[in-house]
Amino acid sequence: MGQAFARRVSDWYLHTAVAEPGGPQRGSSTERFGTHHPALVTVLETMETTIENPLSRRDMARLAGISPRHLDRLFAEQMPAGFLESYRNIRLDHARKLLEQSPLAISEVAFATGFSSASHFSRAYKQRFGIQPKSVRA
Repeated sequence: MGQAFARRVSDWYLHTAVAEPGGPQRGSSTERFGTHHPALVTVLETMETTIENPLSRRDMARLAGISPRHLDRLFAEQMPAGFLESYRNIRLDHARKLLEQSPLAISEVAFATGFSSASHFSRAYKQRFGIQPKSVRA
């Protein structure tokens, strides 16, 4: 996507909006995700840091020191959604912030959040939030 695109995306990781004084502070990973299992917390934190280039389930399991099957069991037991849906939701939540707070084009937001095309991103976004990404900008 080029250096200019990379610079524009990185600029938005630098908190461009000032939070309200009474607004909620970002909680710890265990509080945000509702789990204390170290391998699961490691995977979820990694999901948050690999939004643009999502890792495979096998790579995530290896990173956490567990088998892919055990990773699936942990998600089934302790999370409201499975591995893929949780990863997609983290990426879409980040996309929502980019749409609300950045001047990036929808296609740029799609690529910055690991989607292969703007149309795939739009379908996933509508399924998650019930509106098209372009409606956020309107």
